[in-house]
Amino acid sequence: MTNLLPWSFSKLKAFEICPRQGYAKYISRELPYVETEAQHKGNEFHKAMEDRIKEGMPILGEYAWAEDYVPRQVKPDDILLAEVPLDLNVNGEPLPKGHAKHERWFTCKIDVLQIEDDDVCWLIDWKTGKPWEDSDQLNLYSVVVKAHYPHVRHWRGFYVWLREQRVGMVHTLSPGRAAHKLRERIERVDVSDTPKKNPLCPWCAVARCENYTGGIGK
Repeated sequence: MTNLLPWSFSKLKAFEICPRQGYAKYISRELPYVETEAQHKGNEFHKAMEDRIKEGMPILGEYAWAEDYVPRQVKPDDILLAEVPLDLNVNGEPLPKGHAKHERWFTCKIDVLQIEDDDVCWLIDWKTGKPWEDSDQLNLYSVVVKAHYPHVRHWRGFYVWLREQRVGMVHTLSPGRAAHKLRERIERVDVSDTPKKNPLCPWCAVARCENYTGGIGK
């Protein structure tokens, strides 16, 4: 089988939604990454929030409203990090900085990682799309964070919906259960060039597929 390591949330979801879509993105590479306007705006926002958290730079212009959502480091020992890349090896163990790329089994980048009082973790993810409260991504991210910060006991996470300028619901996360499910999902994922009709077909750009409708939501 084609080496698809490292796995990520977006890669796994692409194959689960439709194996052909995943195949086109990550195996045949017939769907190169093209930044949409929404993704461009999202990247701009991520950079503005990263600079705010890491460097203390004020958020100005169209993103000034986000000042109300900037996490605060209350105690000196609390952890507050932005745009944090974290990796696991095939055994589910944390990989330190500077590891070899071929060692990565699952990877993620945490938009905001905050650990309070040494054992309460908050994961925050900025979203540019239509609000959809599904904790799957946050739970998978908690698996990776738990491996790197095993002392944490309480897990929470939420999305910030940028288009609506609001915080979503708070999700209680379960890294232990999610870790078991993650391994099962990766082991059984279909990576063949097989179409799977689903509600997202109208937005898919694989023109050779029999379910293709134009790729623009028609």
